[in-house]
Amino acid sequence: AAENVLIRGVDVRTHENPTKSEGVPSDPSQIGLADPERLRKRICVGSYAYTPGSGSGEGRININYSATDGEYRLTLLLSHGGKHVFSDCLTWESYDLVSSANGGDTINFDLGRLPDWKGGGLADENKDHFPQVKFRPKVALEHLL
Repeated sequence: AAENVLIRGVDVRTHENPTKSEGVPSDPSQIGLADPERLRKRICVGSYAYTPGSGSGEGRININYSATDGEYRLTLLLSHGGKHVFSDCLTWESYDLVSSANGGDTINFDLGRLPDWKGGGLADENKDHFPQVKFRPKVALEHLL
């Protein structure tokens, strides 16, 4: 179902972004990956900008979208699998909400990561609510490139 939703997409003129984040499901089987309509409702239409890194093979993707509770801003680090290889991993760098309810206050979501000066990695090894997204080649989607 997820592949079908990705290929067909949404109508950006009529699509409504989710009213607010659903949060992290306590039971992964409840995500609803088999239900195309539920997946389509989780898509957020917004602006996506890619900024290439300076020779490191990495870049950043900045995503901004509006929902009922405010303007969401996400920054993801895009890394490459090596020479002559396409991008292979997205890592969360920041996730913020400029609230429409609290006078424009910015809420910085805790990604659960330790800063580099503290050794990096997860703050709690048993929780990773913002895991990396690893890409796998999928021949059926090559025509979208």
